[in-house]
Amino acid sequence: MKTINDDYKHAFLAEKAVEREHEVFHYQVNIDNYTAMLETLPKGPWPEDIAVYVGTNQQDVPMAVPPEKIDLVATYMWRDRVAALLVSEKIEQAKAKHVYDTVLAAIPAEKVATLIPAAAADRTAILTAAKAAKLAGK
Repeated sequence: MKTINDDYKHAFLAEKAVEREHEVFHYQVNIDNYTAMLETLPKGPWPEDIAVYVGTNQQDVPMAVPPEKIDLVATYMWRDRVAALLVSEKIEQAKAKHVYDTVLAAIPAEKVATLIPAAAADRTAILTAAKAAKLAGK
């Protein structure tokens, strides 16, 4: 493996660290959005008059729920779904943070200050070129 030397390996790891940092950021955006959504949704347990519909499959709601209760049931179903999504995003973000920390630790400390900004600039250039090509219809 004459083409894969330490410089190549460290630059590659820097690219992966930048990718993971963006992944962590994307999870945080979702966490913030789900948290904000939950603030607008009902708190506490389902009301007694609709509690019987907890766990009802969404596709079964039109047949199982009286029309006058569908909006309320849908709101609580969405609240429960958002709460589950929030937990899932937090778990995935924690995993991504661990990978990020591991990848970053594999780069020699004296090279981090130069390799990470270079990898971030490369990523930005690639994304900018891809967006330009997409806009140009290529």
